Amino acid sequence: MPLTVEQLLESDILAGATVVAGAKGLNNPIRWVHICELPSSGERLLGNELVLTTGEILRTRAERMEFIQGLALAKIAALVLFFDSGARKVPSYWTELADEWSIPVLLAPPGSSYIRVCEEANLLLQMEGSKETSWRMLRAEPLITTRIMAFFQDVLAGEIAGRGVVELAADRLGLPAGSRYSVLIFNYRRSWQADEMHETIAAVSNIISDSTLPAWCIPADFWQNRLAIVVSVGEEETAEKLRQFASVLNSRLEQRFPKYRASRIGIGRAYPIYELPKSYREARQASEGPGIQEQSTPFIQHFRDLGLYRLLYAIEDKRELVAFYRESIAPLVEHDRTYKHELLRTLEVYFQYEGNLTETAQALYIHRHTLRYRLQRVEQLTGLKLKKFDERLTLLLGLMIWRMLERRN
Repeated sequence: MPLTVEQLLESDILAGATVVAGAKGLNNPIRWVHICELPSSGERLLGNELVLTTGEILRTRAERMEFIQGLALAKIAALVLFFDSGARKVPSYWTELADEWSIPVLLAPPGSSYIRVCEEANLLLQMEGSKETSWRMLRAEPLITTRIMAFFQDVLAGEIAGRGVVELAADRLGLPAGSRYSVLIFNYRRSWQADEMHETIAAVSNIISDSTLPAWCIPADFWQNRLAIVVSVGEEETAEKLRQFASVLNSRLEQRFPKYRASRIGIGRAYPIYELPKSYREARQASEGPGIQEQSTPFIQHFRDLGLYRLLYAIEDKRELVAFYRESIAPLVEHDRTYKHELLRTLEVYFQYEGNLTETAQALYIHRHTLRYRLQRVEQLTGLKLKKFDERLTLLLGLMIWRMLERRN
């Protein structure tokens, strides 16, 4: 049986802690220990976490409300507050929501270290979990492995930030000094089952522990049909080496979990550990972004392979992308949707063969006259001329934005 909140209170780990709300949830099982400080922390939780916080970043009522509501919706096991010298009080709307959702809110004694609580609670969880098959599959150093996984999860979520803080924490965990890190995202067509989550994490950790590169599983994305892997690539990054690593790892995962097959794998560029969120963001974009050779299964794409899409993803104001799409090829989308024509497909193949009419017609299995007619219709509907470089580029970028929007939807 998993460790409960009440059992944790009976241990020395939270000696002197008081229950200020949510006492009905003291039997909630604890599956994980997580440090949360940001208002949006709840978005990345999986459920049944023991959440530790100082609440120092939550300055406004709106931020505090977003924080507690996110934890409630994530169905955490309990919330432990580390307030300095008892100067701050627990907001009344926190206690009301905690009582309503049966989420115990515990107030740690002044001077308590939430780093110590995190480490010792994780150790206790591992000791309890060692009685279960899923946790017996973990690596030889279960506590260190779990702490590293939690550390990477916190870095990606922005809970631990700043070069000095991140590097100090990494050094204490024994992570390779001076190494660069890359994130791999495995996208799946089906969701991982909640009741299989811990067994899956343990099995994945066991598989990657024998890989050619030091790597760690990050459990935060499990509920979103994704598996995130952080890889230490040393001082130099080789995109091809990461592709080979991803391919081999995927084969081993498929052997272990035959009903889960990755459809796309995205690889972010390697960065120093304090810039890891950049690699995570790039891996997400590479796994979700359009690709040239998507017939392979799984389709593996490095961020560098995105080409011009890298510039489009870098545009923060997505409304500008939508506006550009509407002003360029939106009429073609509406025309094809209404009349079941293939003007968009024709234009894509035309660009693929660099404007060569013969090769484009052959690829589409149509006559050159038919191709010319379709291209004329493209120009008529969009008001853009394919012979003019800037207008041809506008059509190409419009197509790329359309593919981005289609994949996102």
